[in-house]
Amino acid sequence: MGPWDSNDPDRSEPPQGWTAIDLGALIVHIPNDVELRMEVREEDNAVLGIEIEAKDLVMQLMAYAGPRSSDMWDEVRGEIAQSITAEGGTFSDRQVGTRTHLIAVLKDGSKSINARFMGYDGPRWFVRAVISGARAHDDSAIGGLQDIVNNVVVVRDDLARPMQEPLDLSLPSGPAQVL
Repeated sequence: MGPWDSNDPDRSEPPQGWTAIDLGALIVHIPNDVELRMEVREEDNAVLGIEIEAKDLVMQLMAYAGPRSSDMWDEVRGEIAQSITAEGGTFSDRQVGTRTHLIAVLKDGSKSINARFMGYDGPRWFVRAVISGARAHDDSAIGGLQDIVNNVVVVRDDLARPMQEPLDLSLPSGPAQVL
């Protein structure tokens, strides 16, 4: 299960008919029934963030520089939990298979937002996925978005980077490829 490192010879192939979108540090494979949006800075066309919308859920996906040998998710999960609490929200950890998800209710003024934070450690990289929407806490509802995360490929450059520095994303250079 992914996300996968671009140098991993054992990575699985995404389902037939999914579209591969090369965004530089991430290659995202998506089925035809989801929408991928990018937040782009106008001055230099830098991609600041990726959102994938599927039905009533939205997933933000981001890749960061990580350590060579240890995992970051436990540390990052603790930082996220602290931030959620400081802003008046609540959270709990949930074991999903071999992974720990952070299940949260975020506060936005008087509004509450259901969210699920997921983290994935790889060789010198870390991927964070945040799913939000009314059914973000429902394990069965997020299956399609989890499938997308499981097929992400991380292309880590050789530059020395500080921990948690975002990896460079870019606009696709050509049309998306259908696999």
